[in-house]
Amino acid sequence: MIHLFEKHLNQSNLAENTQSAYLFAVKQYHKKFDQLSKINLQRYKVFLIENYKPSDC
Repeated sequence: MIHLFEKHLNQSNLAENTQSAYLFAVKQYHKKFDQLSKINLQRYKVFLIENYKPSDC
């Protein structure tokens, strides 16, 4: 499934950095959760908020 998403991104008109960021997020989600569900998406969102807080620049 990730391969199909990567193929879709390659065919899109997105910047390479954007594609890389999207792919990173999908792969990271897949490492933490084996299924796509609303509750897993909510848990992943909490994980992102707790671990990737914006810096106070």
